[in-house]
Amino acid sequence: ETDIWECMAALEDIAEIDPSRKYLSGHSMGGYGAWSIASKSPDTWAALGIHAGALWYNNANLVTNDIALILKNVPIYFVCGTNDGLLTINQTAYNYLNNAGNSNIKFVTFTGGHEYVEGNVESMYLWMKEFVNK
Repeated sequence: ETDIWECMAALEDIAEIDPSRKYLSGHSMGGYGAWSIASKSPDTWAALGIHAGALWYNNANLVTNDIALILKNVPIYFVCGTNDGLLTINQTAYNYLNNAGNSNIKFVTFTGGHEYVEGNVESMYLWMKEFVNK
């Protein structure tokens, strides 16, 4: 987690960054990391991408109604294979967000397992970039 904040600070030292267009995404354990970081800093992110997120990683209890309420204003895109063992936890997170009133969530599945499919990632990024942090 520290690496994310240090990298962002280093990048902001050398390039002009639009603070309203900061996005966070990750695959598998990276999806867990993105979810975890966003739950502690929801106002930072214009959108979040969870690609087959290992949201139970490290026995964390991050898929809860309380976390969904924290993230209810963050647009979140999920993508997961129909044969991925992480499908259920990602669907649960989506359902919590939906119940919390998040109107900018999307859940996409594809036939397959825990693959990182370039086309799915491209679609996720194109969706995410439509959002800005006001």
